[in-house]
This record gives sequence, structure tokens and C-alpha cells, in this order.
Amino acid sequence: MLTPEEFGKQLRRARRAKKLRTRDLYKRTKINEDYLKDMEEGKLNFLPEPYIRAFLKTIAAELNLSSERLLEDYDEIRHPPELFEPPEKSRKQTPKPRKRTLKQTPEKPIQIQAKKRPVKKSNPEEQEAPHPQKEETVPEIKKDETRQKIAADNLPPKPKAENAQKSKPKKTHRMETILILAVGLILIAVGFVYWKYGRQYFVTAQQPVKEITVFEARNEILKKEQEKQKQALALRPHKKQAPVVQSPVKYVTLRIKTLDTTWVRVIRDKADTSEFIFRPGNIRDFKADSLLQLRMGRGDGLLLWVNGDSIGKLSRTAAVVKKLVINKTGIIEKKLRPVQR
Repeated sequence: MLTPEEFGKQLRRARRAKKLRTRDLYKRTKINEDYLKDMEEGKLNFLPEPYIRAFLKTIAAELNLSSERLLEDYDEIRHPPELFEPPEKSRKQTPKPRKRTLKQTPEKPIQIQAKKRPVKKSNPEEQEAPHPQKEETVPEIKKDETRQKIAADNLPPKPKAENAQKSKPKKTHRMETILILAVGLILIAVGFVYWKYGRQYFVTAQQPVKEITVFEARNEILKKEQEKQKQALALRPHKKQAPVVQSPVKYVTLRIKTLDTTWVRVIRDKADTSEFIFRPGNIRDFKADSLLQLRMGRGDGLLLWVNGDSIGKLSRTAAVVKKLVINKTGIIEKKLRPVQR
């Protein structure tokens, strides 16, 4: 039967035969490197038995070992066969030479005690009588005791698996404390986030459900649709609105500013007629109730303002303005005649 140290050496030899380090074996099997070192040192009690068996199967598959043979060796180490036998069987099966060795150890103190006792000379038969009784009774009891001692000495030391299984290794305790601390921090963080941000969401979700009729539900749906339509209209780009026709002004007004010497005739409301010769820089205002009619010698020699709006020149080149009609809405008729040179 293998000892734990020999079992660990067997694993180490198989790993070295593959030219692998414990770190390489860890990368392949995902077994902790410290666990691999403990198994190679013969420490097989660092975790419960199912975990060790699973590790050994994985290692055997990676190192091309027989998993059945490896597990058998492991079972023999963890659960060795009991060598102690009951006293009745041992008496029948023990060989004769072994009985001789057993007689020597208990008989010595008995013989010494017999020598020290005083011998009575009166009856020699009485003196010789107790000796055979001691040889027959006392050695038999001592034989059983010595057999039990020898059997106990031959037994291998009891494995410490039970104690190891009860007390977990320090590494597992460390991992457990780290996990507990991590879980505690996560719970604290979740509680803080809920306390600061999430209470209003949960409170609104716990509000009681309101019972409504079919008509109320229909009205609510219609309101929601109307709100959606309003939002859609608000998001649409605004179209250019047509210019609003202003209400007619009270009077027809005209302002003339002269750029070049020009002849002008003005007829107010088809009744009052006036003629002017404007010099450069002259400015003159005219006003009528409903209509102004003009004739001009040059369309490019004057700047006009009709009802307060700037019109500018009537022509870009020299042209005679045969007819220009203005009412409260603005210029309604314009006729030009180019100058022939």
C-alpha cells in the first residue's frame, strides 16, 4: 500500500515526465496551483473527498494516467484496511514461533518475582506446586496482551482525514471571508442606490389600481390621441405663411427724391393736376384721398416711396414713364417707353 508521500511523488513524476510545471498544469486543468502542490506533497485532506477525487480524475486525464488505478490508491490511503483481528482468531492463526517470542516478554518479570520470594524448606511438594500454575495461567493472559500490543504496533498510523474534513483549510476560510465581504459591499451599494434614486419608482408602482368604466377609458384614449396629434403638429416645420394684406391706409402718399433733372406731372384724385421740374437733390411729398397718376420724363432719375414703402428707381436705363397709377394698396399700373437715340 502506498503512503501519502509516495502517492504525491507518483503524481510529481508523471507531471515531470510530461515536462510540465505546476503552473502549466493549472492552466490546463484549472485546478488551483496550491492544491496541486499539496497533492504532490502527499497532503490529501485539504478539501472534502469528492473534490479531491474530481481533481485526481482531471489530472489523470491530462497526464495520461489510469484514473481507476489512481483512485484506488487514493482510497487505500484515505480508507486503509483494518489489520487488527479479534483475539480468538489470532490465537488460532498465529504460528508457533511467534508464541515462543511472546512467552519471553511476560515470563521474565514472573521468574524474577519467583526467585525473590522466600522458599520454605518444610514441605518441598508445597514449594514446587505453585510454579506450574503460574506458568499455565499468567502467561496465557500476558500472551493475549502482547498479541494486542504487537497488532496495534503493526497497524499504520490513523489518517487525519476526519479531523481535516471537520476543520476547513485556512485558504478556504480566506476565500469565504472575501466572498462574504464582497456580497456585503454589493448589498450596501444596492441599498444606497435604492434609497437615493429608486424609492420613487417603487412607490409609484405600488399605487392602487383605479377602477373606471368603458366610457371613461374611451375618453382617456381619445385625450391621449389628441395630445399626440398636438405634439406631432408642434414638431412639424412651420410653413411660410402668405403675406397678410394690410388694411387700406387712410391716404395715398408719395415721396419723390430727384437724382437727375426730370420733368414730372402729378394728377390727384383725377382732378388736381400739377407739373414740376425737379433738380438733383430735390425732395417732394404728395398726398391724395384715393388715387395718384404720374408721368415722368426719366424713370431712372427719381427715387420713389409709395405709402411709406421704398420703391427705388422705376427703370434702370433712361426711359419715359408714360403712366404710373398709385392707390392705397400701392402701384397698380406702370407703363414705360424707352428713349430712342
